[in-house]
Amino acid sequence: MDKINFDAVINRYGTYSTQWDYVKDRFGEANLLPFTISDMDFKAPQGVSDVLIKAAERGIFGYTRWNNGDFKGAITNWFSRRYHSNVSQNIVVYSPSVIFSLAKLIEQFSAPNKKSPDI
Repeated sequence: MDKINFDAVINRYGTYSTQWDYVKDRFGEANLLPFTISDMDFKAPQGVSDVLIKAAERGIFGYTRWNNGDFKGAITNWFSRRYHSNVSQNIVVYSPSVIFSLAKLIEQFSAPNKKSPDI
């Protein structure tokens, strides 16, 4: 397996990058380091590019259902290989963003007007 150089600097300016091109629009000041977006500032590994190119060559760009065994299996297999952890496909769910997920977790594990315990 080829080693991936995550330290290579990729200039994202001028690519309509929300993280880099629109700092002033978002924060009112241009010279800030925008650490609020979980964006990839490294080149995708060749294997990822190969799969995307193959998919694009099919010429079909419709929506794909995320809730399928192949997708969920890839996630659970990764957890198994990486962390030696058995994750059931039944608990794998989709989320459109990290912030959305955090909001849903807060909703799920809190109740209106309930005070947090004293720390």
